[in-house]
Amino acid sequence: EWVARPSYLTRPAGAVTQVAGATDPEKNAVSFAWSVVEQPTGARVALADPKAASARASGLTVAGKYAFGLSVRDATHVVRRVVRVQVFAGN
Repeated sequence: EWVARPSYLTRPAGAVTQVAGATDPEKNAVSFAWSVVEQPTGARVALADPKAASARASGLTVAGKYAFGLSVRDATHVVRRVVRVQVFAGN
């Protein structure tokens, strides 16, 4: 599972929680790494605990498209995904 909760925002809301679930079939430990891939000009996104399976993203204060990258690794493999969030202007 690779999701943002909520999957969209309407300003003035400005934070989402990125959630990932991953296990290794060989039962090896996995590590997570979240990053900001895309944000509108003027936004200043901050990730709380970007090395956790669940990372809160704040600072989504500019309407537009945001994208967050996630890499999940075990001893021999890496899987990468992008989670997208749309922020809409308030009324």
